[in-house]
Amino acid sequence: MNSLIEYLNDPEKVAAVQKCFGIELASETLINAKRDDERYDPKWATSILPDHENACYTGRKKSDERYRYFVRSRFFYYFFQFITRMGNEIFYILFLPIMTWNYDDRMLSFITITWALVMYVGQATKDIIKMPRPHTPPVVKIEEQYLLEYGFPSTHAMAAMTISFTMMHQIFTHSPSMELEHRLTIFAICFTIGSLVCLSRLYLGMHSLLDLSAGLLYSLALSALMTSRAKWLVDSLCSSLPFGVLVYLFFLLACVVYPSRKRWSSARADTFLIQGVGAGIGLGMALKNHLGLHGIGKISELTYLTDNVTLSLLVSRALVGTIGVLIARYASKKIVYSLTRLVYRLPKSSDNDLKEFIKQKFFLELFYYFFTYSNVSFTVIFMSFVALDYFNLK
Repeated sequence: MNSLIEYLNDPEKVAAVQKCFGIELASETLINAKRDDERYDPKWATSILPDHENACYTGRKKSDERYRYFVRSRFFYYFFQFITRMGNEIFYILFLPIMTWNYDDRMLSFITITWALVMYVGQATKDIIKMPRPHTPPVVKIEEQYLLEYGFPSTHAMAAMTISFTMMHQIFTHSPSMELEHRLTIFAICFTIGSLVCLSRLYLGMHSLLDLSAGLLYSLALSALMTSRAKWLVDSLCSSLPFGVLVYLFFLLACVVYPSRKRWSSARADTFLIQGVGAGIGLGMALKNHLGLHGIGKISELTYLTDNVTLSLLVSRALVGTIGVLIARYASKKIVYSLTRLVYRLPKSSDNDLKEFIKQKFFLELFYYFFTYSNVSFTVIFMSFVALDYFNLK
């Protein structure tokens, strides 16, 4: 077992994948940079080495050490930068609402809550085990924003697996008569996207094979456990307001007991954000059904069956819902900023400076992300459907 772990955690394996797709360290491997003017912006800086046709970037480690690396293929560089975004929280925060408005709010509520639970386990595991990312050299780490975050397990892999697995399960369960050809197509799409997200993490040098393997197995086990209780969870949300309140409090408590309090990391911030999403979805779904509004603003099954759903209708629904989400996000952040200045008696400053202040205080950061994104997700599942009904987009 130890030999297998060492094999999967070998940074040379990651470097080999990077080299295969055109990423490699320059000959001047490590550079100590003490002045800001020695740090190059990531851009196609062929002027650094005029006799070389390929781009040369400057990256950094957790310390002030800098290193240079070559990007041999612009196509793979941009391709994997795009693919890895499909494993980021921002993608799911956009993707899941659009699916919710245009497909099935019950199904997507279950997927979102499962995603939130799985991501909490993954992010907390990172801050408990504290296993570093692949070592540089030989690996080139391209995403500097994650350097303060540990590597094991890969939450990108967990997110991709969780969303794919639970979505396939729900679609196949709700459409038992679906043709085998369509099932295989859906499976192929989910498998391809998940595989590319995992490959992108190797290309960007942010995870080892061990990180990815653990993330996939972790999420598969947790997703399977959740799907076995899918009907009970959805039925409970759709029949009991107290259960929705309980879900909200559960996610809030999970944030309060998060294992990393003293040390800030992007993992902790993302955890508060995602738990807020799950909390808002649970409360909003329960309240909507408690008030008898479970069918408000939905595209009727008859409309789907008669093929009257047009692209313009789907785009209009997505546009109205997205505007509502942006308003909720902006207003919630402004409320937190105003309360923070008031409570801590802070002078007027930019929002960026205030956000840095918030990051230094555990409970203030918890409030910032949880309050903001529980309001955003509540808007997705409740207020947006009211708006869709008001504008008769159904």
